[in-house]
Amino acid sequence: MYLFVDLTNKEIGFKGQLDTILFQKVCDETVSKVQKMGMITSDTDFYHYEILVRSLPDQFTGEQKDKIRSLINSIIQTKCSETYKPELWIRGIVESVDFQIITTIFLEENTANPKRAKILSKVDLGQQLKLLQKLVRKYSYNEAFSSLEALLHQEGLLNNSSRFADKLFDHAFINSSKHKDLIIAFTEWVNQDCQQDQRFSLYIKGFIRDVSEQLVIQNVKTLDQSSCEKICIRFKQDQAFILNILLEVARLQTASGLTWVYDLALKYIGEKSFDIFDQAIVGLIGLGEYFKYWISGTGKILPKEYLDTYLNEDYDNYISIKQSVYKKTINGEEIIEFLLTSLSEQTAITSRDTFYKLYNHIRYLTEGSRIQNVERLKSLRIKSVDLILWYLGLEENLDYQELKQKFVYFSSESQIRIFRRLFHLKARGQLELTIDKLDELSRFDLDLYKSIVSLNPHIGIDVSTDIIIKALKSFQQSQRFLVVGEVLQLVLQTFKHNPGERFQLGHYFEKCQGRENVSFNWNTFGEIKKVSFGNQQFYFAISIRETTEVYDQDLRTYTKIRLSKDLFNRYISEIRSIAGAKWNENEKHWGIPARNQADVFSFARKYGFLLDIEGSKYANNTHLASFYRYAVPNGVQYCEARLANKPDELFNKPFWWCCGDKCYGKCETKHTVHEWEQYTLFDFCEILELNTDEVNRMGDSIPKGKYYQFIGLINQFNQLLEKLYCQDCNHLLHPIDTSHFASRAVVRFHCVNEKCSNREEIYLNHCLNSKCNSIIDSRVSKKCSNGLFICDKCGGCCSNEMFERRLSSLTAVGGYIHDQLRRCVQEKLGHWENGAFFCYKCSNAVVEKEADVFYCDSCNVSYNRKKFTVKKTKKEIKEY
Repeated sequence: MYLFVDLTNKEIGFKGQLDTILFQKVCDETVSKVQKMGMITSDTDFYHYEILVRSLPDQFTGEQKDKIRSLINSIIQTKCSETYKPELWIRGIVESVDFQIITTIFLEENTANPKRAKILSKVDLGQQLKLLQKLVRKYSYNEAFSSLEALLHQEGLLNNSSRFADKLFDHAFINSSKHKDLIIAFTEWVNQDCQQDQRFSLYIKGFIRDVSEQLVIQNVKTLDQSSCEKICIRFKQDQAFILNILLEVARLQTASGLTWVYDLALKYIGEKSFDIFDQAIVGLIGLGEYFKYWISGTGKILPKEYLDTYLNEDYDNYISIKQSVYKKTINGEEIIEFLLTSLSEQTAITSRDTFYKLYNHIRYLTEGSRIQNVERLKSLRIKSVDLILWYLGLEENLDYQELKQKFVYFSSESQIRIFRRLFHLKARGQLELTIDKLDELSRFDLDLYKSIVSLNPHIGIDVSTDIIIKALKSFQQSQRFLVVGEVLQLVLQTFKHNPGERFQLGHYFEKCQGRENVSFNWNTFGEIKKVSFGNQQFYFAISIRETTEVYDQDLRTYTKIRLSKDLFNRYISEIRSIAGAKWNENEKHWGIPARNQADVFSFARKYGFLLDIEGSKYANNTHLASFYRYAVPNGVQYCEARLANKPDELFNKPFWWCCGDKCYGKCETKHTVHEWEQYTLFDFCEILELNTDEVNRMGDSIPKGKYYQFIGLINQFNQLLEKLYCQDCNHLLHPIDTSHFASRAVVRFHCVNEKCSNREEIYLNHCLNSKCNSIIDSRVSKKCSNGLFICDKCGGCCSNEMFERRLSSLTAVGGYIHDQLRRCVQEKLGHWENGAFFCYKCSNAVVEKEADVFYCDSCNVSYNRKKFTVKKTKKEIKEY
């Protein structure tokens, strides 16, 4: 059966006859579907009807869709259960529902505020007010206001970022709402209905217009930043009341949680009230915690007592102050006056901490734009202040007596700088500096150091500085620098109160940058040969290659490069300029007459061509040599290379002898007076006019020989220091006694720490192989069959030369000579000359499996001896 819908002529005319038929058909089909659907008892059932409405064709007009929707709604009302009708009423499908039922739904806990707002929008004012009042009784005022807020959102007066509480007492806003009568009636009812214990909370939330001071005081413990600011705004005319409230709030906060209270104080109370508040906070949390607020610019009272402890030996604290001054959170002039006052009241310096507090005060006062404070500092007429100004380069005159007393308090780095500057002043003729005067400086400071080091182990002169002074003193008295035993004695004496301190001797020596060696580049773009012809005649043949290979020192690979057209043309142009040059098409080279040898050689040197002619390949091609730095020799930290007596024969240039090999570029520099901050012992000797030349047993004079002997000693000692610690307690080892006329006076050590149980005798000495130079450690190595410890780096242990030298020394001094030593000398049992090497772990002989590479398979030990020169005797090598 079809249900016909009346259509207007306008619709018929607008859509046409076909549209009319389509519309009627859709109506009929939709009504048929609705009639077949079941009862509506839930939102799920209703959703199926909603789908039908949403599926209407888009070409229908809004009026047509409304007509179909009206048909569906009329059927829905007949198919809806009584329990679900209130939902249809809320949706506007059912015209009326019993108010009691509506009230029940409105008060249900799971009813959301948008739904409550929908209900409120469909009832009259009296019913609205009743519903909200019942909601208050069952839940809270807040719940009722939330429903009211949802109503205004539906009305479009509030957006997601707006709060109803902020607009509640805005007359213009309320008057613009069609629900203004409800808002006014409800807020008036709330104002009369609420109890005193609820009133303050409602005020803070914005639901009540006003609150009394007494109520604020009673609820001060509940105030957070937002609610406290609301109170400040409300009572902004009553400064005393706001101050009172802020102080009460401050007492309830932690010491670190006062920032927001300070922010409100700065914003809402005047200067006088803020000063009272600020002072009260100092008393409340103490200067230590208050300092954080002061340095951030929040607190305004200069915390002098705390600042006096904060500005100490740590300059990072001064940097924090400087940053705050730069940000203008604290008063820079106030800091300057504080520091100047502190300096004027300074007492005796008794520790490095108090000294560096003084030093940092002065450093801060004189850095950057504060340089104008120098004259104010000088006007204090305090010797220690003047000394620090001198150190900083802000005072010309040096009080040497004051320096002697205060030198120990400077850091190691500063002591070294001072020491160099003293020599700088002597070099410029501005200071009468002698070794004796330096020795006074050292002795006074060392004595002071010993008296206080037990209290503060980190106070003391730099050991390198003290050793340099002692070395200079020794040279002045005996024309020799210190030996290893003397250096060791100084170190043990200096560090006896802190035996676990690790250090190296340095600062005053030039570091080795690596041995400068020579390398020949045989890969060239061309070569020159002699081509014979006729009766002992020849000509020079110049060949040019299109490509060659270049070795990359960093990547350690060869890279093929192609000759550029520009360079090729330059070669050809230069060759053609040589008289008699001709191109040989058959041999593909340029021929040059022998008489023009000088021009050919000049060309080869200019363009790096290989001279493949009779004679030494190296001597003929020195122009292909390049000099570069290899690795630093083992055991060498500071340059100890000695100038050879004659130039290198191949290159006719000076070279230096270092660790048994040539070095073509020493690392020692004679610094100018302008480079005084890089001064080394070499410069000190020059400035003191010390003659450190050495005359050896052969009568040869070695320039600066004694100086380089001492540098070699420092290298040896630093290498020894790496091993000179107990492996159990990390304390410095002490010598057991002077060795029995050995090559080095001290080779046997033990731990003297009373708390350490390790009493092992430890043998430490340098390897006999000068190209190895490692430290042999009895804790690591076993002995060979001749009783000598084996080097763990090269496998060496003993030599005939060593045994002979030992026997000669003992004979000369009348020492006891062991039978085994005589036997080793007589039978030439030295392993070095016999080419015998042993595993340092098990002492068994190692096997040479490839050229100069020896292995001990049992211990997985190998020695690559290609870098060590070993001269074997002509006799048959013994088996070991």
